[in-house]
Amino acid sequence: MALLGMVCMRGVVIEKRFKVLELVGESGQGEVYRGVELETRRDVAVKLQLPRLFEPSSEYKGNGEDMQVEGQRSVRLAGPGIPEVLWNGPYGHRHCIVMEYLEGPTLAEALAQCRPVKTPTVAAVVGQLCETVGRVHDERLVHRDIKPGNIMIVGERGTVHLLDLGWAAEAGLVPERTGGTGGWMAPEQFDPTAVVSPALDIFALGCLILHMTVMTLPYGATAGSRPQEGAPVLPPDRLAALPPDLKDLALAMVAWAPGDRPVSAKEVSASLAPLLPAPGSPAPGRALKPDPTAYYRLPGRSC
Repeated sequence: MALLGMVCMRGVVIEKRFKVLELVGESGQGEVYRGVELETRRDVAVKLQLPRLFEPSSEYKGNGEDMQVEGQRSVRLAGPGIPEVLWNGPYGHRHCIVMEYLEGPTLAEALAQCRPVKTPTVAAVVGQLCETVGRVHDERLVHRDIKPGNIMIVGERGTVHLLDLGWAAEAGLVPERTGGTGGWMAPEQFDPTAVVSPALDIFALGCLILHMTVMTLPYGATAGSRPQEGAPVLPPDRLAALPPDLKDLALAMVAWAPGDRPVSAKEVSASLAPLLPAPGSPAPGRALKPDPTAYYRLPGRSC
């Protein structure tokens, strides 16, 4: 299906403004292409709803409406750490979102080259994410799908971007459907009757800390699976390997009961602040590439 999409879409011009160049990825909702804005010649990312296969027309229409809402939410959350949306609308019978094109590896790709990582790098990644997630929560939204594949590290400053708002939902409401990726989802996220809360994203951020430091997800979960009730948070050897300066925070963030987790991304950020690299300090040994600690170490950081 992806190859067919690539053949059909290459060279297509959308809204007389954006030309599609090549397929670069695919998510659960759509194909992602690299394109170019014809007037400015800048690269763009084009997310296009997957072609309709055998699903009912009402379901396909609903998927397009979900993408439209995703685009609207991205516009609403415009700012550092979230790609800028340049256009959001229909292309034929498919929905399309055109965004700024980000050049860099996902966190999953970066970690494949260098893991486990040291505390300053963990603090830099999660600290930057807390700035973005805090802004999401201030808008009464919850991302619900924070994972390494939805995080990108960009440029020499190692700026961390949070991608894919396709599963985002309004806080305080029961969502129309459960969403997220197994292994990174909080226990209550599997309950279709549970109210959405920021605690879901706090749990996922805690999973990131465990994944980066001891390469294990909590409660016996693996990528694609659900946590096992009654299982220990971590096996004894992984618990012993957890860096002492991150241990209490990480375990609190992945507490089984949402009420036992830090109440906000700002609280997590405050706990991480003493662990961040100081301005002007050298890069850590075995740094990720790009290096997210550069965001804090190099001069010129915007507040």
